[in-house]
Amino acid sequence: MARSRRDLISIQLDIRVKVPRGFKLSRAVLDQAVRDWAANGVQPEGFQIKIIDWRRGSTRTTPASAGTSQNQARERLRGLLQSGMFTIKLRKG
Repeated sequence: MARSRRDLISIQLDIRVKVPRGFKLSRAVLDQAVRDWAANGVQPEGFQIKIIDWRRGSTRTTPASAGTSQNQARERLRGLLQSGMFTIKLRKG
């Protein structure tokens, strides 16, 4: 069965990390931090992770402006990751 354009899902995360001087942050560490946060709702120490909701050309990360809470969005991400149909793709920002 061919996938239609409607089947595609893209979620953008804002990840901020306090990295000690001299420490290089790997993609594997970021990937695991996102997966752990999605699974249990606890942000790893030194991490701040938010789901970005792009609407009308602006970013929205607060619950009131996005119409849904960060926790609800995180739970949706957790479900996608658990289904195995979704992967995390990191890029330098």
